[in-house]
Amino acid sequence: MTLSEKNHIQIVQVVVPAFDENPRDFRGIAELPRDKGEQSKCKISVLKDMSVPFAVNRLRYMPQDPSLIACKTNGPDIRLCKISTSSNSAGSAVGVLQGHGKAGWGLSWSPLHEGLLVSGSDDCKICVFDVSKPVAPLCVLEGHSDVIDDVDCCHFDKNAFASVSDDKKLCLWDLRDTSVCFFRISISQAVV
Repeated sequence: MTLSEKNHIQIVQVVVPAFDENPRDFRGIAELPRDKGEQSKCKISVLKDMSVPFAVNRLRYMPQDPSLIACKTNGPDIRLCKISTSSNSAGSAVGVLQGHGKAGWGLSWSPLHEGLLVSGSDDCKICVFDVSKPVAPLCVLEGHSDVIDDVDCCHFDKNAFASVSDDKKLCLWDLRDTSVCFFRISISQAVV
């Protein structure tokens, strides 16, 4: 990103056509009548457009409050933004979470524990944050030997989450004992 370029977070609405008979029949979507001047069957509308001073690697909204979003940037920080419900304003930055030494892609909100955010990064670390408390992580976990590609919070146990890494390992973690991952498996001979 150069100084003259702007990055944006956009909230969009997607309208897809209704299926008459078979909901798995996607042929109608592929057959867009663009050459006849007719309007497309799919419609994407930008509802909010918020200019931000950072590049966004990954963005996730909090399930319990979809107006609060976390952004993994091209730096080590995670930016928190609040999307405005007002039609006059797009939203604003509300905080910065620090704990990583490098940029990354892994980011997941817990669907069961409000405000719990798990982040994986190129520094081979996992940071667990509670956004209702100070900006320092609740814990920093080190169980991978290479870049962490993704993390995902469990949808049926509020203490569990998974991480995958370029070290070709899948780790399962329990927040009640963060001293070590409780399950580790080699998942592939190729980079994840």
